[in-house]
Amino acid sequence: AGGLEQARSQVAVAEILARRATAARKDAALHSSRLSCTVRASADYDLVRREREETEAWEAVEDARAGVRSTASDTEAAALLAAVRDRLGEMDEQGLAARASRTLAGLGFTEELLERPTRLLSGGWRMRVALAQAIELDAQVIMLDEPTNHLDWDSVLWLPKQLQGGGGGPP
Repeated sequence: AGGLEQARSQVAVAEILARRATAARKDAALHSSRLSCTVRASADYDLVRREREETEAWEAVEDARAGVRSTASDTEAAALLAAVRDRLGEMDEQGLAARASRTLAGLGFTEELLERPTRLLSGGWRMRVALAQAIELDAQVIMLDEPTNHLDWDSVLWLPKQLQGGGGGPP
């Protein structure tokens, strides 16, 4: 929270400086418009300098705002990560891995397929992974649209048993 407050303070300071730069630029523009042509060149140079300073000041405001968003995102991410760690601490990780392996084996996964990263699996195997995730949610209701499309016959026979709570191991 301290980092977020500091970032917000930096935004406030940057906005004040940007408003001052805008006011200085407006004064320089007014001053330039009142001068004769012979003296105006120097005033125009000052006006261009003030415009550049104003642009830089407002860019600093945007950078400071991005810092606030980043800090807020980091804070939210840290809180979410802590919640996930707490939830994982409550779970039996090895028990989860065993349940997941059992469910995936019921859907036809071999030991070799279990070791592969999901991104390397074909669409049908990825669909089985998604089905296993749905099964392992322990939800009261699961709505499935043609869940057997990518399953072999043994897995088709195994799936209703698993969904009814008596699935056990692989077919």
